[in-house]
Amino acid sequence: MSKKVYPKGRYRGYIPCTAYNDNFVGATSIIDSLIAVLIALFFVLFQLTKVSGELGTSVQEKEILGSIDHYLSHEFYLDSRPPLSVQLFSLLTFVYGELSVELLRAATTSCGGIALVLLYLGLRKSSVNRLMSVIAVVSFSYLRVFREETLRVSTDIFQVCFLAMS
Repeated sequence: MSKKVYPKGRYRGYIPCTAYNDNFVGATSIIDSLIAVLIALFFVLFQLTKVSGELGTSVQEKEILGSIDHYLSHEFYLDSRPPLSVQLFSLLTFVYGELSVELLRAATTSCGGIALVLLYLGLRKSSVNRLMSVIAVVSFSYLRVFREETLRVSTDIFQVCFLAMS
């Protein structure tokens, strides 16, 4: 076995900045993408079966619907919610016409599924073992706080999704 000896001094050879990419360090495969999509799909389907039951509209959901109505009618309205989430919710009106609580709940559940996909792919990109990544993402999806945030209309789920992107 030969050892690579790097000379010392100013004439030593340098490792290129693309060495990690050339050696596929942190690369994700198609299998990783399929696993991430399957985990998110099972989560979204499981949550949507809970959403389809009678939950009733909460005060927070009514306030979010009011914020969306103010935004769509171009009224000046000060609110404590992040404006990006209200704008993202209002984009659904251009696609579906009229907003309902069920549609917004499905959107937050889908955003939670996207956060799980991003979390799994981020763990795999960090060279975490596939089994440990699945266990971590499934454990995260079973957290009561995360499940409750995806069951109701919430602006906090967008923050979770953006944090999973980073």
